[in-house]
Amino acid sequence: MATLKDVAQRAGVSVSTVSRVFSGTAFVEEGTKARVLEVAEELNYYPNALGRFLKKRQTRNIGVLIPDIRNPIFPVLVRAMEDKAEASGYTICLCNTDESAAKEEKYMKVLQSVWVDGIVVATGGLCDKWNNIEGFFNRNVPVVSLIRKVNDQMDLIASDHRGGMKQAIDYLINQGRKKIAVCKGPDNILAYHERIAAYRERMEALGLYDERRVIDIMPYQSPTDSKENAGLKLREYLDQGVETDAIIAANDVAAMQCIWAITERGLRVPEDIAVIGFDNVDISCMTTPPLTTVGQPLYDMGEKAIDLLIQKIEDPRTSGMVQTIRFANQLIVRQTT
Repeated sequence: MATLKDVAQRAGVSVSTVSRVFSGTAFVEEGTKARVLEVAEELNYYPNALGRFLKKRQTRNIGVLIPDIRNPIFPVLVRAMEDKAEASGYTICLCNTDESAAKEEKYMKVLQSVWVDGIVVATGGLCDKWNNIEGFFNRNVPVVSLIRKVNDQMDLIASDHRGGMKQAIDYLINQGRKKIAVCKGPDNILAYHERIAAYRERMEALGLYDERRVIDIMPYQSPTDSKENAGLKLREYLDQGVETDAIIAANDVAAMQCIWAITERGLRVPEDIAVIGFDNVDISCMTTPPLTTVGQPLYDMGEKAIDLLIQKIEDPRTSGMVQTIRFANQLIVRQTT
């Protein structure tokens, strides 16, 4: 492997000049800088990250834990985080946990071994080690939770799930729909818990709540989930004869499963049953008919998670300030309502 000294000799400059080029700590004349970088590329030289860490106690690496990149909300979030990190001089290390506490703990150990400067966790904190994150890493590693809440001691970036559900219900009520069902997601996930709680509160306030219209179909977790299995539970609900003129799904993929089950039963969307999803993932406008959905500003949320984490990395004085930042959701009306 080429060394700093090799680059200096080939470029005809001192070792300290090459070091300044790569560290950016002092001015180097543009012509000299260009020559050093050209030689470094010729020799396939890269600065030693371990040496930089030992000197500065900083790697400029950020760990990101997500459940599954195939879940359509996470490509947008990850893209935003990578764009923001790259623009700020950081690199993302992505880990898929598959909703497994064991994999969360394994990846935490991996991130400890590569010495990341901070972590964004969007997995819900299944592993018990999150309760003592500083002790587990044996140093002060800032952590920001995204989408899913880990604990009260950790910063959270999320959207206003309650407000989004209220928007969806009020829109349907204004359309004259009162027999509104909801597809229920796992209670241990913040978004689903808050959405179903808001549904219950709003429908009770309107005098329209009916426990029979809470449908537990365990919506989309990964693309390997069978549409037929989720659709079967929806069809079972429809076959019970509970009067329903609208369904608010736990997420957009669950909403697509609702459309499939409704039409398979010979009913029409939206004439017989209106459908509203959540998230506004990219494919939501490509359904037949295009899906009305409560959109989360996913890209903005991903950017903010990295922005807040870097602030904590670079200014340790902010490490004790726990923030919860909520983004407003927006109802996007298309043709399923």
